[in-house]
Amino acid sequence: QEILAKLVTEKGNILQTIAGGSQSGAYMNEADPNEKYWQQKFFGTIENYNKLKSIKNRVDPNGIFVCNKCVGSDDWSDDLNCRID
Repeated sequence: QEILAKLVTEKGNILQTIAGGSQSGAYMNEADPNEKYWQQKFFGTIENYNKLKSIKNRVDPNGIFVCNKCVGSDDWSDDLNCRID
């Protein structure tokens, strides 16, 4: 599984270069789970992501709604068991 993850990431990096670098997007349901810059890939610019995170914090101040690679999940551990902020 580790080898497969590395292969997916390497191939993804090649395709990203061909598609225009870090400005290319990703479809969340088919994205690389190891994507380093997932906030930008899934939500556009980091400014977009930060706006969405600000809205989420107002609507969900206790962090009840969380999922992997979703807005605000960077405040949680990788297994989503506890907040790290």
